[in-house]
Formats: sequence, C-alpha cells, structure tokens
Amino acid sequence: MPDNNHIIEICHHCGNKGLLEIMGTYFSTEYEYALENGKEILIPLIRSDWYLLRCPVCEKATLYEILGEPDLGRWADNCYVRYPTDNVDYLNVPSEIKSAFEAAKRTIGINYGICLLSLRRTLEMICKIEGATGNTLEVKIRNLVSDKKLPPMIEDILYIIRILGNDGAHADKIFLIESEVRDVMNFVGTIINYLYSMPERVSILKEIVKKKEIEGTPSSNPSEGIP
Repeated sequence: MPDNNHIIEICHHCGNKGLLEIMGTYFSTEYEYALENGKEILIPLIRSDWYLLRCPVCEKATLYEILGEPDLGRWADNCYVRYPTDNVDYLNVPSEIKSAFEAAKRTIGINYGICLLSLRRTLEMICKIEGATGNTLEVKIRNLVSDKKLPPMIEDILYIIRILGNDGAHADKIFLIESEVRDVMNFVGTIINYLYSMPERVSILKEIVKKKEIEGTPSSNPSEGIP
C-alpha cells in the first residue's frame, strides 16, 4: 500500500524492486443505478486509485491501480500494474514455469544476455513439464511441435533466443537493444499463455456460455465468473 510519496513495487522495465516514487494520482468511482423509494439513485460500487510512479533506477514510468470498496477503503490484494503490461496470464501456469519466467523478467534491467539465457531456461522448464524427449532444447522443441503441443513458429523463436543469447554472451558480437529482448520475452509469454492459461480460460467461458444457453439467457456479460 502507498505512503504519502512511495509505493513498494517491482519496476517491470528494469526489474528493480523497491520504493517507486509517486509522481501523480487520479481517483475514480464506478456507480450503478438502483431503486430506492421508487426513485433511481446512484450507488458507488468500486473505487479506483491510480498512481503514476517513477523508478529511481531506470527512471521509467509505471501506471499502478488499487481497487476497493468506496466505504471500506482499498483492497490490499487488488493492486495491479497497468503499464507496462505483463502479457502473461498466470491462470493454471505451473509454479516452476512462473518462477522461471519471473526470474527472466527481473534480469532485463541487469543484462540482456542473462535475460535471454533465463528465457531459454523457461523453455527448458516447459519442455520438462510437457514431457518432451531429446538431448538438446532444439530437439525437445521439435518433439513438442511434432506432437502438436506447440505451433511450428516456436522453432524460429528458439533460433532467435539462441543467436541473440550467444551475441549477448560475447562482447565482440552484435549489440543487443532492449526492444529485441522484450520481443523475445513477449514471445515466450505468449507460449505460456497458449499452453496453460488460454485452454483454462476457454474452458471456463465455454461452461458459462453453455449454462446461459440452457437457461435461455443472453451472453451479455461473457467475463462473468472468470477470475
């Protein structure tokens, strides 16, 4: 939770965890209509506290939101980093893969080569959990592709990680830039979503739609019941 000037949070630009300085705030409340004594009134539902934060290490901005009930204050477990966005939905993701990917994200502000090697380790963890066979990561990935667990383009992603990782490990190689490394990180995050989060969310939504179909109610709120 914030004090007057800072929020303790991880900077998703550089991986630094510490006191991020509050540079600006914005507060809003969501309302709904209700009937009281035959009259329509507005009832406050959710309060949103927005904070623009600055990292003291990389000096980049983070947009942070805390949700709460208007009359009861903020919810400590409903705090979200809205920018920069994290493209991974950790629903149903094995803890080992989540841990490996989070570690990779924290190293981007330290060394790009180390970050790429950490992303490669994340892929190794995925192969292990999915039961892929082979002596090298390349062979294991091809095994998962042939089993149709992963799309063929994953081999191209692996090639990019291997080449850029080798370049990052040697001073005389190609100079790495942050956008390239973040692209690779997003690719790996998409693979995690594809294997674990997306099937679970599709299953949840399918059950909701089935229930609505049986009850004869319109699917006007497809996000209902999805965590």
